[in-house]
Amino acid sequence: MTTAKTRTAEDGPGTGPATGPDAGPAGTGLPHAAGRSRGPSAPARGAALPMAVIVFGALAGTVYGLLTPPSYDASANVLIAPDKQSTGADAVNYAQAYGRLASLPETLTWAPSPAPWGTAVESAAKRLRTSTSPDTPLIRLTASASEARRAATLANAAAAALVRYGAGHQRDTGVRVILMSNALAPTTASSPRLVLDIAVGAASGGLLAALAALAGLRWPQAPVGRRRQGGGPGIEPDDDAAEDALPGEDGPKARRNRGEQAAPEAGQ
Repeated sequence: MTTAKTRTAEDGPGTGPATGPDAGPAGTGLPHAAGRSRGPSAPARGAALPMAVIVFGALAGTVYGLLTPPSYDASANVLIAPDKQSTGADAVNYAQAYGRLASLPETLTWAPSPAPWGTAVESAAKRLRTSTSPDTPLIRLTASASEARRAATLANAAAAALVRYGAGHQRDTGVRVILMSNALAPTTASSPRLVLDIAVGAASGGLLAALAALAGLRWPQAPVGRRRQGGGPGIEPDDDAAEDALPGEDGPKARRNRGEQAAPEAGQ
């Protein structure tokens, strides 16, 4: 004979069915999951990763623009003029050839003494750039340095070296190399440019974010809590909870335990 268990105050809190705003679905007696945190919405999670990468790129550009030492550029111009034995087309062709020779260490050794680069001719050659025009016999020599006056000195010395080199080969080429204009010390640095560096960093971040989106990378999903059986939609039921008895009721596990206890008694 089975006697019903009487609930008393000694059974502790939570033995009776839950009531109030935290009560679960009707008839279950289970409370809702109180204080369950909700993650950001799907659109917000989708935009979080691209925005984070773009902001990181802009910050990287800012750091680069603030920490990179300034660099100054100064330019001098050299003209190739034909003599009596050559034409304007010859001068243009030789301008292309001299433009390639102007920044070589062998050409810089023709600079008047004392040369601003001393014995470090190869190091000075790396700081020089030349540009020519396809229809004008003009050569532009640009030097870069950490100081404005230093950049102008390097450019003028390279131009003087090219003029002397051209004069030494005038009989062979039939053209004259003339200094057109000297380089002046620049008033502003050519790099870094803070606004441009920030824009480049943000654009690089946007490109990386687009590649990440094409690769299927997403912001990690927030973990979803589990509730016992009888939870709301979208909450997976707990399999172990189905085996427990609801408050005031006998669940499958309790019935099985009671049946196992009754079997030996029936045998006796």
